[in-house]
Amino acid sequence: MSGKKLAGRVYSISLAIVLVTSATFACAQEQSAGIIGVVTDANGSVIPGATISITSSALQVTELTTTSDAQGNYKFVQLPAPGSYNMTFNAKGFSKQVRSAINLGVGFTAKIDAVLSIGSVTQVVEVEAAGPVVDTVSSAATATLQLEEIKDTPKGLGMQELLPMAAGVSLQGAPDVGDSNLANRQPIVTYGVVLTPYLLLEGINSSTAKDSDSSVYLDSLAMAEVEFKTSGNNADVPFAGVEQIAVMKSGGNSFHGDVQGDYENPTFQGNNITAALAAPPNNLIFGNPLEGSGYYDYAADIGGKIIKDKLWFYGGYSKQAVNQGSPSFVGAPGASGSGGSNCWLASSCTGTKAASIVSSLQEYNYKVSYQMIPSTKLIFTELWGQKFLSANSASPLVPLASSQYEIQPGYSWHGEFQTVIGARFVLDGMFGYGGYHVNYTSEPASEIGQFGFTKGSDFAGSPSEEELSTKNFTGPYPQAQNKPQNRYEMKITASYLPTRRFLGGSHDISFGTLIDWEAAGTTVLKDKPSGDYLLEFQNGAPNKIVVYNYPFPTSINDLHSQAFYGTDTISLKRLVLNLGVRFDRFDSFYPQQSKPAGQFSVLFPAQTFQQREIVTWTDVVPRVGAAWDITGSGKTVVKGSFGLFGDTMGDTFAATFNPNAAQTETFNWSGPCGPTDPVAPVEYACDATPAFLATLPTLTPTAQTGGTSQILNTGLKQDRTHEYTVKVERQLVPNVAINAGYVRHSVFNMYDSATNAGVQNPTATYVGNGIDVGHTYNVPVVFSDTFNGVTTPVTVYTYVKGSGTLTNEVVNNPSDRPDVYNSFEVAVTKRYSKRWDGFASYWMTKDHRWLQGTSGISGSPNDDSFPIDDTWNWELRGDGVYHLPWDFQLSAFYRAQSGSAGQRVSVFNSSALQQGATTVRMGPFGQYRGPMISTMNVRAAKEFKFKDRFHVEANFQIYNILNTSASVKTNYQTGASTFGVVSTIISPRVARIGGTFTF
Repeated sequence: MSGKKLAGRVYSISLAIVLVTSATFACAQEQSAGIIGVVTDANGSVIPGATISITSSALQVTELTTTSDAQGNYKFVQLPAPGSYNMTFNAKGFSKQVRSAINLGVGFTAKIDAVLSIGSVTQVVEVEAAGPVVDTVSSAATATLQLEEIKDTPKGLGMQELLPMAAGVSLQGAPDVGDSNLANRQPIVTYGVVLTPYLLLEGINSSTAKDSDSSVYLDSLAMAEVEFKTSGNNADVPFAGVEQIAVMKSGGNSFHGDVQGDYENPTFQGNNITAALAAPPNNLIFGNPLEGSGYYDYAADIGGKIIKDKLWFYGGYSKQAVNQGSPSFVGAPGASGSGGSNCWLASSCTGTKAASIVSSLQEYNYKVSYQMIPSTKLIFTELWGQKFLSANSASPLVPLASSQYEIQPGYSWHGEFQTVIGARFVLDGMFGYGGYHVNYTSEPASEIGQFGFTKGSDFAGSPSEEELSTKNFTGPYPQAQNKPQNRYEMKITASYLPTRRFLGGSHDISFGTLIDWEAAGTTVLKDKPSGDYLLEFQNGAPNKIVVYNYPFPTSINDLHSQAFYGTDTISLKRLVLNLGVRFDRFDSFYPQQSKPAGQFSVLFPAQTFQQREIVTWTDVVPRVGAAWDITGSGKTVVKGSFGLFGDTMGDTFAATFNPNAAQTETFNWSGPCGPTDPVAPVEYACDATPAFLATLPTLTPTAQTGGTSQILNTGLKQDRTHEYTVKVERQLVPNVAINAGYVRHSVFNMYDSATNAGVQNPTATYVGNGIDVGHTYNVPVVFSDTFNGVTTPVTVYTYVKGSGTLTNEVVNNPSDRPDVYNSFEVAVTKRYSKRWDGFASYWMTKDHRWLQGTSGISGSPNDDSFPIDDTWNWELRGDGVYHLPWDFQLSAFYRAQSGSAGQRVSVFNSSALQQGATTVRMGPFGQYRGPMISTMNVRAAKEFKFKDRFHVEANFQIYNILNTSASVKTNYQTGASTFGVVSTIISPRVARIGGTFTF
């Protein structure tokens, strides 16, 4: 059954359940805003019983009304956001007061106090005052991007490009330059640490598999507003990473829409290769050149009414595409170099031919909202996007022919039923889906035939190869998987506003439940035509063969989770307490499944595997926050919070133990060499012979990975994050606020693999197959390490040949050795007034993280050297929009961050090392630091108006206007062809022309 058919069936059933169990709903809590305040007279005496009414085009009702209580307090909650609201205050014996154009962003609670003057109710007093810029209720640190900021800030169009506009949030890898990162997911960093994010699209989580990014590729063109909560979150948020609340555009009582397009020609692009990058070992000529058609996008959307105040609709379509190169990315080998007759490393070979990468993303989306009665609304949304990438996994060490051809459709949809019961009870519920189904295949002849590889990449006589000394891969990509990734989610939230004060204050009480059904397939549908193996060479000599258990077309892994939480917002005059507690349960398992026979059926026979429980985690975690309005004016607020955050193991965790998922066995191989095809895209004309392959069942493997080699650690602990925050927010003048804060994250119980090879990445909770617990590494082998002309002895440890077992185990870091991140930040916000708005932020983080958390505790002593990162890192952000006379507009966006840190590593290999090639850290992390990474984008636009409601805009943008070329990723592996080789740099300056028609 297809994902969409299953989605439809599950939705129908679950919506029926929600309708039965949830009689009434209101506007989705995560996508709403609020207004609170006190009504007084000119002497400061409270006015009970005053009538407060609000109207807005965001409401599908005429108006909402409430009354002030005995203390003069009033409150509107769960208001649709974003929206512009008008307010009216009425009280007997007082003049009517009107306030207009109060803009509410997602998650913001505005404090609007009203001082009424004595007079007739027929008298109207209009108050013109700037809206509040400081939230006096929430303890969370938030950044809200409204529609104009999303549209007018010069940046890439992808959803992920909104994240760097929030203080405390960044993306690993190179900054985007004119959509150079199109259809590319980058890990999300929250205050210096990669934490599991909570990425909501219309209330549905779009991240899966414990990924640190979104599972669905989408652009931002359909978004009306996006809020990011970076710290201080209450119990409704499960994880310590940033929470994203993305709200789509909506219909309305008037028709509206736009058509737009943009274009970048290769001639619009500069060249940012410096003399240092042009010199050895990089020898770069051009970094990321636009090729062929360059870049283009086009989009159209429309929204409006079907029935006034009853049935609204919105829909849109868009497409983006780019053709660009990448540093040292090779399409065809050269004929010279140290690696053999076919030399694929651009850094050390002459005559290599550069290749380009084509990426595209097309999307459609729609939203329907139906106001059944004034208190009840139905909503349905869907966002569908399909990514195409001609060369996934491409790098200087993975040439075009060895990369993967990728097509990935993904989508997120949700159905929602909302209503209000009386004036005090709100109920909210939804059911939805977020996921994708990616198809990876070896490169076809249509992509690589231009380089002479007319048979494509994967065919008999074209084996997968790796040169261990350089980590250079050639031949077809060894693991072309088909991966469905599905999350179905149901949420129910109930909120209650008690009429009476107790415990000294007023209360806003909420209870909620969240149920997820996640499933991840990691399937390989058939045997590789070139053979189910990878050949490993050491300096050109046959060394080892890694064989795979293909095919496993039915591999599936499941994760079911349930959560229950309660929160209470207690208002005590100037002090607001945000209290919460959350219960989570995560159950990882794989269901019954069968595997057919493949090429190596003797090693991996056909069989059926019964369902198996892997691990179940439960936790109860508290959240405590406070916001103190120091003067009561809503202009100076001190906030603080403490929270414990659990984490998920992700739906792919069960694949580590699933015998019907990827498995390998590694054997020694010294030849003989069989012939390869003349047009095979390989480095060495050497294939394993059928005679040798037939002997594999009689040989003893030197290494083994996959479910059959795993010991299930039933005591594996859930990783947890302790978060502490302190922040001061101050409104300096109307529409301008400044804040300064401190955030500390302590991450406990991380679980990593024992050996990190190559460039060290920030600590991830799960990497690889755990540590080797089947051997004792007590046999020293001495090697020579030569660097900068100096040779030093290095001892690498191995185990006694033939001893132990090939078993691995996932283990926790010691509980007394957490990763700790201390962050300090300052930010300034300017809301739109006097023709301009802007935002700027700066933060720095002190790391104390274990590059390998099990170093010195378990596994191999080869992991124990230089295991700690104690570096400082910083980030700077700024954006602004200025509206000039005659409908001209200027805007800019600036990003800067500290250079990428690294450490030298060396790879050692000989027949004496039973475990094979071993990577050892040779210096402290941070001994090398790249240059500052920065980009600045600018945009100029001119708008033409026709008959008031028709607008045409012409715009011109320049990305990376300073043409910086900082290296973002550098290889520090010892070796003439590897050390200092840059694999990622910032794309060069490029101009874009575009236009928009709006009505």
